[in-house]
Amino acid sequence: METRPSPKARSSITPQTLKVKDTFLHQIADDIK
Repeated sequence: METRPSPKARSSITPQTLKVKDTFLHQIADDIK
């Protein structure tokens, strides 16, 4: 089995990461308010 991630798996991770970052930033903004 290959351990290195395939391009497909990598591309599917990016949208999720962006979503997590977005919610994280929103949480910080709420804390500052």
